Amino acid sequence: MISKEKIEEYIDLASYAINCEPKSFWLWVTGPDYYLDHDGSDREILEPGYELNWTCDENTRIGDLIILYRTSPKTDVKYLVQAISKPYINKDSGKFSGWHYCDAIVIYKFENSVLSKEMKQDAILADSEPVRRNYQGNQGSFVFNNMEWMELNLILQEKNPEYNNFLEALIAKNPSLKTVFPSE
Repeated sequence: MISKEKIEEYIDLASYAINCEPKSFWLWVTGPDYYLDHDGSDREILEPGYELNWTCDENTRIGDLIILYRTSPKTDVKYLVQAISKPYINKDSGKFSGWHYCDAIVIYKFENSVLSKEMKQDAILADSEPVRRNYQGNQGSFVFNNMEWMELNLILQEKNPEYNNFLEALIAKNPSLKTVFPSE
């Protein structure tokens, strides 16, 4: 269970969400090389408050909200992230050279993740592009429409009662976010 103090800390981290309204909602896909440490535990850089540079779609904008999906062996949704920069091109000569990146901050880690099989069984999410494509392609960046975003957030709220407290506090600081997150 996440303490009230931890919720307040998460709210402080979500300052971008408090100060701007997202234009788009995304599901970004990541593999175990990026979400697991060598000992099999979750990487510390995915804890709330850490800033990342991550592959993204060229249409990602500052303030956009992102759900991070983890491929096998986890196959689940575990993190809420927010874009804090415009996309830029990776000019390194490595595997992701020429891909779009943006800076982002992890603003919430779900205690209880949503599994891929749960998303496939949900009538709305089963028809979403990432689920239909089995989380493959698009360089790991899929846009969610409002209905898909709301549906996934309802499931996350149901599985994570503390997430409701986070959202209530977030919306109290920026009432316009009420249209971004569903209320149970």
